[in-house]
Amino acid sequence: MLLKSSRRRRFSGTRHAVNACEPRMVPRLRLARSGTSSPLRARGLFRAALALGIAAVGAVADAGFAQGGPPASPVVVDRVRIDEVQERRRVSGELRPARRSRIATREPGIVIDLPVVEGQRVLAGETLCRLDGARLEIAVRELAAEIELARSAEVERTAELGRIRRDADAIAAAAERGAANPKELADARSAVDAAEARLEQSRRSILVNQARLDLWKRRIADTTIVAPFDGVVASRSTELGEWVAEGSPILELVSTGALEAWIDVPQEIGIKLLGIGGSPGSARQSPAGSPAGSSAGSSAGSTESPASTSPDAPTAAPLALTARVDATGEAISLSSLRIVPVLDPRARSYPVIATIDDHGILAPGMSISAWIPTGESAERLTVHRDAVLRGPTGTFVYVVRGPASPTDGGASGAPGGAPPGGPSAAPAAVALPASVEPLFDIGDRVVVSTRELRAGDRVVIEGNERLYPGAPVSPMEAARTAAVR
Repeated sequence: MLLKSSRRRRFSGTRHAVNACEPRMVPRLRLARSGTSSPLRARGLFRAALALGIAAVGAVADAGFAQGGPPASPVVVDRVRIDEVQERRRVSGELRPARRSRIATREPGIVIDLPVVEGQRVLAGETLCRLDGARLEIAVRELAAEIELARSAEVERTAELGRIRRDADAIAAAAERGAANPKELADARSAVDAAEARLEQSRRSILVNQARLDLWKRRIADTTIVAPFDGVVASRSTELGEWVAEGSPILELVSTGALEAWIDVPQEIGIKLLGIGGSPGSARQSPAGSPAGSSAGSSAGSTESPASTSPDAPTAAPLALTARVDATGEAISLSSLRIVPVLDPRARSYPVIATIDDHGILAPGMSISAWIPTGESAERLTVHRDAVLRGPTGTFVYVVRGPASPTDGGASGAPGGAPPGGPSAAPAAVALPASVEPLFDIGDRVVVSTRELRAGDRVVIEGNERLYPGAPVSPMEAARTAAVR
């Protein structure tokens, strides 16, 4: 009985606690009860919520489609053209330093100072290496002492010559009075001649020793090797403390600033166009807009050519060329060409040399490609140089397809190529990649070979770096952009 009564008190306390919390829990319990007791009503509420969600998503999608998707990127376009250009042939070459020297020693000795390292830039006259010249300095001091001795002997013999001359004059006066015989007079005159010879010998000895002293001083100066021109140290052939013999190379110095572009021109082009080897051929006139101002010029063998030179001098080319650095894609103009009229027996080509500036980014050893005119003209498809892009899959351009595109027909007068009826009247213009094969450059245009373009197509020349296939664009013609600017 006692156990049951205690249990009742415990349960009654729990019931009071639940009743105390019941006002806050009743609504939740009632909601759960109503849902549990009315499954059809809960299902209806779920379907209503699902319908509202679908309607909201559809409204957002309709709004997105009404706005045309992603915003169109403003780009500048240029038309693909068919131009009559002079056929050109691609040749290869490389950039070489204008001067490259293996700096050697004039004196043997031990290297006591080598202040430069590979890759260091030096100026003309800057110290590259110093050799031990202690022995040479000792020899210089010895020669200086010998010169002082010779000068002292010169003073002594000058005085002696004066005394002998006075004695000879006295004997000559006595001979006139009959107080001296002819033999005494002849001996006095011989003594004067001998004294004068000894004095001249002393003077010549001074000159010889002075010349030897200058030579040894020059040898001491040669122990300090300086840069003959501005350049960069390409390699070192010795180290500190090593013994180097006379004429041993110390390092290799490559000039900076000016570079030489060496191009291998095939023999048939060199003979026909550049006038090498006394051929009567001549270079034809380049078309208008040709890069670097290519102009007509007669052959090197013609008497009317201002570039005619002697057979012993390099032949001056009568035209200018445009080359492109393969590593950077930078176009460089090659003018004042020098043609060496000596055929390479292995490559069957002539070296053509042009001096250019490195622009701070070009370096010796870079490969270049140039285009030599072959004298034949033909119609070719050309695009603006800025339209050509290079990617992992090759060379391509972005062509605009859509409103006002020649491919789709019709031209729109709306700004940026948008249709007159507004964004919902027609699909927006998009940029699509088109593969091209660049053949050669003509001024600011590139002659290309492709099956995906035709004359009149619009290709993107500004803003194409941020495009992707199918990107919506708002094109503007390059001529209109220039007028606005």
